[in-house]
Parts: sequence; structure tokens; C-alpha cells
Amino acid sequence: MAAAARTVAVLGLSWTLGGCALNPAVLTVGAGTYQASRQAFFPFGDTASLRDAVLAQADKHCEGMQGKPVVVRIEESKPPWLPDNFPRAAVQFRCERG
Repeated sequence: MAAAARTVAVLGLSWTLGGCALNPAVLTVGAGTYQASRQAFFPFGDTASLRDAVLAQADKHCEGMQGKPVVVRIEESKPPWLPDNFPRAAVQFRCERG
């Protein structure tokens, strides 16, 4: 009975977290160049919302440096959504004072 309850709890937690995304911090990838990325936990959702989230993260990062983001590159994963290819988006950017 305990194993069944544990299975239900794990499935419930997995279902709850299914809509969430991994949100790592902004990384420095070169001299004055940064990267923000997000990836869905499960193969649900769309890359457009992840892209919007990383662009907002870039804007917030540059705002803290009294600048605006200048996008260098945007990457989005493409279907089919497989265990090693969940929806994800990444943006590389520079912060320029403007």
C-alpha cells in the first residue's frame, strides 16, 4: 500500500511541475556577452512563451546595468519533443547603454 501511495505522490508532483520550466541565471559567455535560457520540464508547452521569458530576462538583466539588450542570437528547439529534446529557448545578448 505504501508503494502505491508513493507512486501517486510522485505522479502528482510530476503533473504539478509539468508546466514549470528550468530557469537558470543569466550566464556570461564572452566579453560583454550574456546568455539566458529556459527549458520545459516535460514535452508540453511551446517555445514562443519560453522565448518571451528569456527576452524579458535579458531586458531585466540589462536594466540592472542601466542598458538595453541587443540580441546577438536566439535559439529555439524544434519538434519532435523527445526525452533529449524538450521545448527550450536561449538568447545571447549584449547590454548597451542607450
